[in-house]
Amino acid sequence: MSVLNLTFSYVRPYISQASGALEDLNFRKKKNLLKTLSFSFIALVALYVYLTGSIVTQNLKRSDLAEALNKSTLESAGAESMFISESYGKSVEYFKEHGYEEPKNLEIIRTAGNVAVKDAEKQNFY
Repeated sequence: MSVLNLTFSYVRPYISQASGALEDLNFRKKKNLLKTLSFSFIALVALYVYLTGSIVTQNLKRSDLAEALNKSTLESAGAESMFISESYGKSVEYFKEHGYEEPKNLEIIRTAGNVAVKDAEKQNFY
């Protein structure tokens, strides 16, 4: 005996009880029950359509953002290749035209020395 047959044999008494309960109702209660069930079905269908539409919209937004990312990546790769291919002076001018500034002090990074020694002139490490 399959699982489906077992399920139907288990559920069959409950189904017969439910069908008997519907026969005992008068016409007005059956009509109200039908209205309630049809409204519930329409509401569930509307919710399904709304959720499906929102998922599709989010996927379209995601694909548009991915295209924008690829475009900006290609543009930055082009700028990087121009920077590498040209000489230093021309590349600095290119970036100055686009709003960047050349640093005044190129020795920005300095060694900190030994931070454990209070007097920096007394250290013998260099």
